[in-house]
Amino acid sequence: MDAHTLTTAYEIIRQPLGEILPKVSAALAPLVPHVDAAELSTHCAHSPFKALGGTELLTASELAPLLTAGVPGSPWQGVAVIGGLEREVVAVTSHATVRGAVLVLVREDGSEPAGEAELAVAQALWDLVASHFDRFATEALPGALARSRAAADTRARVIAELTATHSAALSGVLGVLRSRALDDTTARATATDLAASALIEMRAAQRRDRALAEEPAQDAFERLAAELRPMLRHSQVRLDLGAPDSDRTLAADVAHSARAIVRSLLLIVLEQDSVHRIHVGWQLTEHELRVAVRDDGAGALAPCDLGAGTIKD
Repeated sequence: MDAHTLTTAYEIIRQPLGEILPKVSAALAPLVPHVDAAELSTHCAHSPFKALGGTELLTASELAPLLTAGVPGSPWQGVAVIGGLEREVVAVTSHATVRGAVLVLVREDGSEPAGEAELAVAQALWDLVASHFDRFATEALPGALARSRAAADTRARVIAELTATHSAALSGVLGVLRSRALDDTTARATATDLAASALIEMRAAQRRDRALAEEPAQDAFERLAAELRPMLRHSQVRLDLGAPDSDRTLAADVAHSARAIVRSLLLIVLEQDSVHRIHVGWQLTEHELRVAVRDDGAGALAPCDLGAGTIKD
C-alpha cells in the first residue's frame, strides 16, 4: 500500500461520519468505477443507512441481503435489486463491526468487472472505515448513546405504526376481493376506493408530520428576527440581518437550537460598551446551517449567566 493510499485513508477517517461515504466513493471511483454508492452500517442506531447519487429510491432492506453475499473478506460482484431495478453492483462487506457493514457501489450496466487488485484495495479501505465506525460505537459518549437510542426507539415506533396502517389497508382490500357477496366489477371498484383512500391518508399524515418536524428556513429566520428586535428596542446598537437565500426546510430542532444560540450570543455581545452594529446571518449549504454573529466592538467578550454557557447539547 503506497503513501498516497495511506494519506487518502487518513483523510477519510478524519471526516465527520456523515461525510465519510462521499469520500470513500471518490477514493474508489478510479479503481472501481461506479455511478452511485450506499452503505448499511448495522452498528449505528442513529443513521445506519446512507446513500449517494441517484440511489434515492434505494432502501435499507435492499442492502441487507448483500451483507451475506459472497465470501467474507472478499468483495462480491453481481446483479442486485437497487431502487426497485436490477443493477450491477460491487458489495464490499466488513466484519470489523459485530453485525457487519456493507458498502455497495452501483456500476454502469454492462461495465467490466473490477480486477482482484482493485477489489483488494476496496476491501482494505472499507475494513478500515468499518473499524473506525465500530470504535465510535463502542467508545461513544453518554450523550451520543442517548441520541442513538432515541433515534432507534423513534424508528421502531414509526415502523410499527406504518406496518399497522399498511396491514389494515391491505386487509381491507383483500377482504373486498375475497368477498363472495360482490361481483367482480363492484369488488374492483370498492378495492380501488379503499386503496385510494389509504394512499390519501398516508400522504396527509406525511404532510402533517413534515409540518411538525420541519420548518422553512426563511420562516425560521423571520422568527429569529422577531425575537431579536425586542432585545435591541432600547439600545443604540444597529442590527443587520442576513436571511438565508434558500427555500429549503430545516429540521425543527436544528432551527430551534440555532435561534437559541444566536439569542445567547447576542446577550454576550451586548455586554461590550463599544458595540454599535451587529450582523446576524444564516447560510444554508447542502449539509449544513452556518450561523454568523459579528459585531464592530473591541472583542472583549466575557461569558455571562444568561449567555452561551446555558446552551446544552
